[in-house]
Amino acid sequence: MNNASDVVIIADWGNSHGRLYCVVGDSLEPKVLERTRIVGVKNIPNARNARVEFITAASDWIKNIL
Repeated sequence: MNNASDVVIIADWGNSHGRLYCVVGDSLEPKVLERTRIVGVKNIPNARNARVEFITAASDWIKNIL
């Protein structure tokens, strides 16, 4: 991946699915590098568990960015 200052992980946390996007660029239209999906978001009981789900789903991206 690119330099860490250029990369952002964006989460769209819906009722049935969570969608994560790894994007690069500082323009108004950044480039989506990769996408992933978390199934069963409505079954995650609280914010702490949602945090764990996010970190688990994005772990490969986080490792490559840091």
